[in-house]
Amino acid sequence: MLRRSFLIAALATLPIAFAATPGQADTARYLEEARKLASSMPPKLVEVLEDEIAKGGAAQAIAVCREKAPKMAAAASEQSGWNIRRVSLKNRNPKAAPDAWEKAALEEFDRRAAAGESAANLEKGEVVSDGGQQVYRYMKALPTRDSLLPMLALLAMARAKGCPVSQLADALPRRFTASDRIQNVPTEFSRTLIARLQQAPAEAAALMAPDAGDVIAIDTTDGLRTSFATGEIVHLRPSGNAPELRCYAEAADEPRARALCDACLDRIAATA
Repeated sequence: MLRRSFLIAALATLPIAFAATPGQADTARYLEEARKLASSMPPKLVEVLEDEIAKGGAAQAIAVCREKAPKMAAAASEQSGWNIRRVSLKNRNPKAAPDAWEKAALEEFDRRAAAGESAANLEKGEVVSDGGQQVYRYMKALPTRDSLLPMLALLAMARAKGCPVSQLADALPRRFTASDRIQNVPTEFSRTLIARLQQAPAEAAALMAPDAGDVIAIDTTDGLRTSFATGEIVHLRPSGNAPELRCYAEAADEPRARALCDACLDRIAATA
């Protein structure tokens, strides 16, 4: 009996990963099983998302992706006998970081997608050796539509408040943003820098915005998003698809936002 593993991958794809332990005659059966499981997962997740958004608005979708989706994968693993999880090259959750086989498969998916292949056809299944044991592994791409999420969030908020989308901005403070990047920076440098700053708020303040007051909040969901006593925000994150370090700044006026972003990147570039 071959051990089985199945992955759902994300290209901005969320991959589904599966694994199993097979004999040679089992591989075709495992491929068919994995395909059925992969096709059944997204509709179930969408159903839960729609239900939660209807109950509590667009913000509930975040909790579904962060908390309920992993539980759904765990339940499907227990019911099916497959080891199922979601992984991504752009993972925000460390638990979704791909292993070596998964990373290679995801990178292959990216190359195939860049060459024009439909995301619906992106899958990989094979028998591999894992700790001296033969394992059948399968990955299926689950493309995401990140560009639609902000629009859906606004529509859901407008519906919840009972007002046109055009009126949502009236209740918000005037804020301005700026963004830029340092190109040709090894991703490992960016990740190491951000990991260090996450553990050292004083160093983060000195590097990111030394004239913005004390650090009052840090969000590590996607890189390092630091809020300062002035109400200003500086956010650093490594690019998910290029050797770049990105910076986003938010302030009460446009010149200040631009100055925060440029100065932060200049200080980082001087240390790179």
